[in-house]
Amino acid sequence: MRPGAYSEGGFLGQTESLEAVIAKDSQTLRKLSVSRGQIADGLEEVLQCVLDQRRDLLQSDSSEYQQREGECLIPDLYHPQSVPHFTADSLPNTDVGYLVGDKLQVFISQYRGLQECPWGCDYEHWSSFDFLILNRRSGRYVTGPGLIVHLIRKHHFFEGLESPYRVDPTKVVQVLELVPNDLLLSIPDLESRMRPGAYSEGGFLGPSESLEAVLTKDRRTLEEAQVKYDQVADALERVLQSALDQRDELLDQIARTPPKPGKLRTALEIALGSASASHRDSLYSEFEKRDLHMPDLSRPESVPRFSLDNFPGAATGYLVEGTLQVFFAGYRGLQDCPWDCAPIPWACFDFLIVNRRSGESVTGPGLIVHLIREHQFFGGSESPYRVEPLKAIRVLERVIAEDGATSAADACQRLGLGQRGQVFSDGKRGGGL
Repeated sequence: MRPGAYSEGGFLGQTESLEAVIAKDSQTLRKLSVSRGQIADGLEEVLQCVLDQRRDLLQSDSSEYQQREGECLIPDLYHPQSVPHFTADSLPNTDVGYLVGDKLQVFISQYRGLQECPWGCDYEHWSSFDFLILNRRSGRYVTGPGLIVHLIRKHHFFEGLESPYRVDPTKVVQVLELVPNDLLLSIPDLESRMRPGAYSEGGFLGPSESLEAVLTKDRRTLEEAQVKYDQVADALERVLQSALDQRDELLDQIARTPPKPGKLRTALEIALGSASASHRDSLYSEFEKRDLHMPDLSRPESVPRFSLDNFPGAATGYLVEGTLQVFFAGYRGLQDCPWDCAPIPWACFDFLIVNRRSGESVTGPGLIVHLIREHQFFGGSESPYRVEPLKAIRVLERVIAEDGATSAADACQRLGLGQRGQVFSDGKRGGGL
């Protein structure tokens, strides 16, 4: 991320700390009561509207296109001093740039090639232009690269304070006139919801744990392991979905079995029924076997422990990817997300995943996939529902390895061609998309 590596102008200044920048911007967003998703969505909506207008003009009216691409107003973020400055009393004509709604005027600067994401993501959408968005009502404006939508949404990164490509969170909120989200909670409010006995009997955090300390510690762990949050969430989702599909298939077989008259022992038997007692008993027996080692995370001492010398039987649980054995424990109702997100479909079960190659296992709630992906939260160190990052990585090793991994530390050190700041051979930055 340093100047001269992935980008000539750099994503970070020469001595800036990535962790410090992300932490500072997170604090700013909390004060503004605006989420990263709101900003990414707002920028995406405006820029998509502009790119649609730009494409249509290229196909229908080249003269108007050239006029709207007026060179004197195209931002050159690599040379910040050349970026035009506006005020409410000094606005450009409306026949240049592109108008979005009744208040925003946008200018685009195309450059050669694609700017790679320093995290190594396979992302090319909008990575070949910079922009300037002007609010004509207030005179405020913000500049940035097209790649910033991805960086904000996926990596919570607005670029370094010393980078010419930085999108200042406060500025973009003012320019886009984003409305504060009253549902966003302060850290103390979140922590109180996460304590034992609040949203969950066992709690998402211990009685005195700090949410920010837990998030920081886990972020460092992932960076050192060179694994991303999305990789862990995706791997868990893939494994759990495969096991749930197997479980659903077995339940479908049960449901398709014609009912047997008379009183049945359990609700499962009501679904099970039986065309023949032997067939019913066979299905019922298989279902019971597969749920034999159901984890009870509210009582950690009851969770079965496995090792290379002590594997669960192959007929129990659900086998995924040849080496992973998965067990479920369902519970009534849905576990609410402490961030007040909409109901999560997988928030009604806990799981235990055993790696039959290593003997290691990991437990957690189905809700954890959402918590990791959306909130970068693995649970507090004192919570019985915590998914330990390193343990999850070791257990899911093969599934995660298939996706590859690039850490934040690696992203800061990798060298490559700096596309940002390059110009066409005639010195002009303009050009069609």
